[in-house]
Amino acid sequence: MDNAKFLLSFRSRAMDPGLCLAVMRAVADGAESVAGIVAKAEGERERGRWLACLWHLLATGRLAADLGCSSLNMDSRVMAAASGERDVV
Repeated sequence: MDNAKFLLSFRSRAMDPGLCLAVMRAVADGAESVAGIVAKAEGERERGRWLACLWHLLATGRLAADLGCSSLNMDSRVMAAASGERDVV
């Protein structure tokens, strides 16, 4: 429940479509940790943008994570969402 509450604040945020595509491509080959995904961005400011975008993509169901196990953190595994899992949060 805490994960859903946390992600809710990111659900309606407007995100750059190009940034969303870059973040989604970062997990195209399989599950990866939040830290591993964000590390692919260049520079500290860009990593912050990637992190906010990643939370947005999880909140809108475009990416998936096990939201029931533990609090989302930098070690949480993120993967591409199955087509039927969109907008589940």
